[in-house]
Amino acid sequence: KCKMLRNYGSREKYIHEEIGYNNRLDTIQAIVLYWKLKNLNKWNKSRSASANYVKVMLDNPEVKWMLTDNVNQVYHILPVLLPNQEKRNAFMKYLSDNNIQSGIHYPIPIHKMPFYKSKEESLFITENYSERIVSLPIHPFLKDQELATLVQVINKFRG
Repeated sequence: KCKMLRNYGSREKYIHEEIGYNNRLDTIQAIVLYWKLKNLNKWNKSRSASANYVKVMLDNPEVKWMLTDNVNQVYHILPVLLPNQEKRNAFMKYLSDNNIQSGIHYPIPIHKMPFYKSKEESLFITENYSERIVSLPIHPFLKDQELATLVQVINKFRG
């Protein structure tokens, strides 16, 4: 039970059986984190610049920029929306065929997790987004050429 609670109440990735926490830091991770913190501001600025580049250069009506403008945005993920689940699947396959990784963060809305299912809530926007969202690559070490390629590939997508 403790292992499950330390990982958001989850035994299996993205399946949360009860309310849990994000408590998975061990001593080695703490030491590494201590040294990484010295680069945090630089890395956050890099993520922000990368995301801004994608936003400015994105020119595909089927791929919608999802984030709001926020000076302090760190971009731990870079989500975009596709028109529907079928287009999302085609888009992700297209990215993969072009050697670009993508993902679906939070594929199951929190209110659909086993712990909350008894509430029987319907959150239309959340459910709709969970079927259409795609997370693009974002990290502080993206090179200019990688970003340019990412945007070129996205802009050529015709699902």
